[in-house]
Amino acid sequence: MTQDSSLTSTSKAAGNRHLFVSIAAFCDPFLRFTIESLFAQASEPEKLFLGIVDQSHESQQAWISTLTHANQIRYLHIDPLHSKGVSWARHLAQTLYDDEKYFYRLIRIHGSRPTGMACCVNIWRTCRQYIHALS
Repeated sequence: MTQDSSLTSTSKAAGNRHLFVSIAAFCDPFLRFTIESLFAQASEPEKLFLGIVDQSHESQQAWISTLTHANQIRYLHIDPLHSKGVSWARHLAQTLYDDEKYFYRLIRIHGSRPTGMACCVNIWRTCRQYIHALS
């Protein structure tokens, strides 16, 4: 199990309007696409933070460090041989949460198309509209 501390973002003050997306991936060939799509589809990508537990044979740390939003990605790599199941991986991903106002757990059945990103973005937009209506 490895975590790159250079990819850990700074803590945010309470009351922020950031969205944290928790991702537990097991040998997921769409993980890179998922990461890129989340930031590409976000209307305010600077407010998006990802917590990723990647259970795969090869770490994506080097690739993540090249991304524009690398400082908004908290990444943990685990060899799949050491995985203890989906609930354990989701728990680890949740520990990467850092006081963002909104929390979303991205769920995708292995082998299905990564359509959860659009849902996540729509939830974020709905939250923003609701907040603006209340303020």
